[in-house]
Amino acid sequence: MAKIRVLVNGAKGKMGQETVKAIKQETDLELVGQVDLGENLTKTIQASRAEVVVDFTNPQSAMENIKTILTNGVHGVIGTTGISEENLKE
Repeated sequence: MAKIRVLVNGAKGKMGQETVKAIKQETDLELVGQVDLGENLTKTIQASRAEVVVDFTNPQSAMENIKTILTNGVHGVIGTTGISEENLKE
């Protein structure tokens, strides 16, 4: 069975670092990229051919990240907290 290709957005933060460690320990997951502030999420998704993006960033950028993830046709796992009720409806 092929491994699921995972990219971590917010990889330099505390939770991002823990996520990277956890992915590396799983036999059915492959860490294909790590992105953080100032790096291009779209280009990294496309270059890595990620199937899933785990987002551990901040509420100010999470909605834009979610849109980028969906636009690129990959699945998102959003661990970012503080997203507003209005954002959830969107």
